[in-house]
Amino acid sequence: MAAVPAKKMDVPQKMADPIAEKAKAKSVAEQEEPSWKKYLRRAEEKNKMRQESTEEAATSSQKGNKLSTLEEESLPTVPSDKEAAWELAAMNSHYEVYFDSRSLSYDKETGILTVWNKWVRRGGNTTFLYSRYDVRLKTYMDLYRADYSRRQGTMISESTVRDSAWTPLSPHTLGMELSQALNAYLLNQ
Repeated sequence: MAAVPAKKMDVPQKMADPIAEKAKAKSVAEQEEPSWKKYLRRAEEKNKMRQESTEEAATSSQKGNKLSTLEEESLPTVPSDKEAAWELAAMNSHYEVYFDSRSLSYDKETGILTVWNKWVRRGGNTTFLYSRYDVRLKTYMDLYRADYSRRQGTMISESTVRDSAWTPLSPHTLGMELSQALNAYLLNQ
């Protein structure tokens, strides 16, 4: 039996890479694109990325990140002088700052303190804040605020902080001194 010669196929020597071809076509299109269109396209891409990251953050906070906001069902009530054990943390010529050692709670997993603190303005009103402190990172987050008139003995205003966020403590401030006092109190317990 005679050998049948193999058919010769016309196949290109090099197969085209579809990803490389697409990238090349995009770069050619961008080079031909006017500069104002490039600017608009890049701005749209940035906005799209910003929206996606905002949506991801909102989704993750809805999935159980209860550190950033208070749960609706458990709005705090300002502790009375009988319920609280106010400890002086710091003072200057305008304010005296106290924290309630009875309301202080520490989450060992996150390292975050949650506590009532009281800011007494000399000759003025008193502000009660329900706050969280990360004494390691020197940041805080106010969750609830109530302002009282000392003269009238009544509440002026109260509010839940809806867009609470971690805020860095500035050095040499009453807030930083309060954070240091909380840390010292926790270490001595």
